[in-house]
Amino acid sequence: MTATERWKMFSARLPALLTALAVAVVFFALSIPMSPDGGQAHLPSEPVSVSKEPPGSRTEEPSNPAFETSSAVPAAPESASSAPVMSEAAPPSSSAPASSAPASPSVPASTAPSPPPAVDGSALSDAALVGNSFVEALNAYNLLPQTDCFGRVGLNVRTALTKSTLRGDLPIIDELKGRAYNRIILVFGENELGWNSVDLFIEAYGRLVDEVRQRQPAAKIYIESIFPVSAAVSEKNIEQTNNRRIDEFNGRLRQLAADKGIGFVDGASVMRDENGVLPADAATDGVHPKVAYYKRWVAYLEEQT
Repeated sequence: MTATERWKMFSARLPALLTALAVAVVFFALSIPMSPDGGQAHLPSEPVSVSKEPPGSRTEEPSNPAFETSSAVPAAPESASSAPVMSEAAPPSSSAPASSAPASPSVPASTAPSPPPAVDGSALSDAALVGNSFVEALNAYNLLPQTDCFGRVGLNVRTALTKSTLRGDLPIIDELKGRAYNRIILVFGENELGWNSVDLFIEAYGRLVDEVRQRQPAAKIYIESIFPVSAAVSEKNIEQTNNRRIDEFNGRLRQLAADKGIGFVDGASVMRDENGVLPADAATDGVHPKVAYYKRWVAYLEEQT
């Protein structure tokens, strides 16, 4: 076969070869995964790592996992066996690492608590409570219907100067301008346990006391102690939440009250058991107690303030 004849034969088959090649290209293109924006998706050659910040390295208001449970505060539960479910946020802390968890005594599940005292809250009708989720729980349980309870989940001694309640639009500190009170009870400290410097906490608390006094010069001001947590929560020591640190903070709060010439109330005394911890059956999360314990607290405040 001559070269001319071979060329004529190749030319006759060329369209069919080009068609087959085009079909192959189309199938190959369809087999490549595409990214959402229309470009070719590329899988990373190595798994993507997510960096974890060490405790105390953040400068905003990171959450404190020790106080994070779930959703919102319920509306006035009736049963003494139920407890409000709340989350707390821990405020700014320095870059030093959290201390290791202290040894925590093994505490068996406590027996059922004695019946809570009957309280109607009327003895605190001339008072205002300002603070974190423990104050908000008093609203949820409707234990102080005649008392102004300005609380917010996650509130700390710094954010009390800027954040409002979930129902209001003023900074919580400015809610105290609404009327004259005979007593102001401040409930802070749980959300500040993650701060690596106790001195910073005391300094910020002192400024808050000064702001309260400026708005309510005639009122008697009280600092409430920090409540204990369960032995299990203390042993986990998330964000330095342990009972040894709580005792340290409470000692400093007692001294701050003396320095400022204001009152100190130890509501923690009606929350702890003989081992100095929140009983194992007192709270489902080991932090926020059931309504029976809040009733004990209210009775204590009525008697001690």
